[in-house]
Amino acid sequence: MKLRIAIVAVALALFFVGTASAVIYTVDDSSGKDFLTIQEAVDAAEDGDIVEVYPGTYIENVVIVKDLNITSFSGNPEDTIVQAANRNKPVFDLNAFYNEPDSSLRVGNNVEISGFTISDGSFGISVGEGDVAGSNHTFSNNVITDNVNGIFIQYSLYNKVNENIISNNDERGVYIVRTSNNVLTGNVISSSNEGVLIEDSIGNRVENNTIYETNDAISGIYIDDCDFINNYIYSNNFGIRILNYASFADNGNNITNNVFYSNLQTVFLLGNNYFLATNTVYSNSYGISISGSSNTLIGNTVYDNREGIACEGNSNLFASNSVYENTDFGIKSDGNYNDLTSNEANSNTGYGIVVMWGDHNNLINNTCNSNTESGILLAITDNNQIVGNTIKNNILSGIDLVEPSQNKIYNNYFENNLNLLMSDYDLDETNCLNTTKSTGTNIVNGPYLGGNYWAKPDGTGFSQTHPDTDGDGFCDEIYIPISVEGSACVNSIDYLPLAVYTPNNEPITTCYLTEEDANVAYSDDITITVNTYSDSIIVDILEPVETGSIKTILLNLDGDCIIGVESDNPDVYWEVDEDTGFGNAGFGTMLTAVNRVTGNQNAVKKITITLDDSCEWDGVLPANEDGYGVVIRVNQLPGSPESIWLGGNEEDGNVTTQEIPEFPTITIPLIAIVGLSLIFKRK
Repeated sequence: MKLRIAIVAVALALFFVGTASAVIYTVDDSSGKDFLTIQEAVDAAEDGDIVEVYPGTYIENVVIVKDLNITSFSGNPEDTIVQAANRNKPVFDLNAFYNEPDSSLRVGNNVEISGFTISDGSFGISVGEGDVAGSNHTFSNNVITDNVNGIFIQYSLYNKVNENIISNNDERGVYIVRTSNNVLTGNVISSSNEGVLIEDSIGNRVENNTIYETNDAISGIYIDDCDFINNYIYSNNFGIRILNYASFADNGNNITNNVFYSNLQTVFLLGNNYFLATNTVYSNSYGISISGSSNTLIGNTVYDNREGIACEGNSNLFASNSVYENTDFGIKSDGNYNDLTSNEANSNTGYGIVVMWGDHNNLINNTCNSNTESGILLAITDNNQIVGNTIKNNILSGIDLVEPSQNKIYNNYFENNLNLLMSDYDLDETNCLNTTKSTGTNIVNGPYLGGNYWAKPDGTGFSQTHPDTDGDGFCDEIYIPISVEGSACVNSIDYLPLAVYTPNNEPITTCYLTEEDANVAYSDDITITVNTYSDSIIVDILEPVETGSIKTILLNLDGDCIIGVESDNPDVYWEVDEDTGFGNAGFGTMLTAVNRVTGNQNAVKKITITLDDSCEWDGVLPANEDGYGVVIRVNQLPGSPESIWLGGNEEDGNVTTQEIPEFPTITIPLIAIVGLSLIFKRK
């Protein structure tokens, strides 16, 4: 970095005003005010004074070496014009000067210039053409036009360039060099060779500007830690171009939340440690191009360009970018140890993601759908991991392997007419299409990690047509891809292809309820539900009586279900009968649960019942010849237990109440069934 900021000059230039109030000097080119020219007022003023300029056209080159506020009286740049008398000099010159009598150095700080049209100079405003400059200047609400350069800042710190219109300057709208901590906000910059050029500088901020119709909207050379945020950049040759040479020096520049459209080359970056986030890049010839390492691209939207995102370099991160409808490709990575994670590369005319000329890259959890070539292209690249991606409806293929070797491709969801494309030329290359079987949720919600899910849109894919008889989530046969010439790809085999997974013990959600008329005693309202409580009925309850029976409810069950019973009265507890309920139904494993409830709140309790190996599932609940299934024992507080029997019918699957009990005569508290859910599960 060649940055040479003459901070010592700031110290030399500081002159402080005492406690006296600022004097306002007025200027009018048609007389009637203090002075006819701006320069006369500047010469008369002292540090901290104000020069107020009335509407008119002032043809002069103004030299400022004091701390002054120079502003138009109207605040309207259209009626207060300052035009250079000598086009080879700045219109407003804030450069340091030596006083002839004593050779002392004089420079202004905290200069404010606002409300003017500034034109026809070598610079509209110039700060620091020599080696010394003041700082903390503010240039706002000006129209700066028809100069060689609009605003020039060198060796000057903490300046603000706000809300100006900077247009039709020959070379640059704003030129910042060898300085730091300057802020450009809210400017409209157009029709110059370069909109903003920042060179050999640190820590500058360009925010909320509109830049259009330039060769380079924003250019940077050897810049570090600069922020480019919320700018609107369109119809330029280059949107933003930053060139940090010297072996791709670390720079740490931040490019965030900008909009780029209708540029030739939108974002071109040379260097390391760029951070690009939430930018929108569309309808350009080229999208984002980076050459360097350790760059981060997160959450950018890149579409309708010739190329989406292209990167040459190592250890870059691409995460959660949406890249679609680009002409050549979505994302292209040339380099080593790059991570592409959770990106969407869809509907591109070409490839979704391209990885080539590099090794040890990771493509994790990306979506590559509906591209006209392949979802993913691996070309001349080794030892990459392709894991957890969804790759569907691509026209050429799901994944295209060209001279690949030792790539690990597993736990991906493929659904294309041709899922894996490989030629006979590459049959000797070895790639692994599965990992070792291990516990973990796979991409089709199975319980184990292994290979890939191989589907086709018409339902004839390998994973769709090959059975999983042991229910482990893998097809019974291995999957051997076929090359385009029809040869078996024997060095690239999926030994654990994922199957259509139907989990064991998963409740079916097609149950429904009907109600029979009967009497219910000793309760308020009872609600009976199935599954997730979206299908429920409320049972009307009779007035409490000393003796009576529970109302009979018919539960029509189409398959596995969760049955829930709730009551408004909490003063009971319940448990599963260990002695008779399970054995009669053939349940090999029994789980007992007791619910004691006090107070006025209901409770919901779930019991999991697992079938042993002797039971087979035939679409209905296992039951013995008597139809007995599960016993619920309801206990009075205090009192002896009574039972309600639920039975299963093997032919039609109906479950009804059996052996309806009568409760003993009681007083308050009333007895009810509270918070019971029975989960019947498939073997």
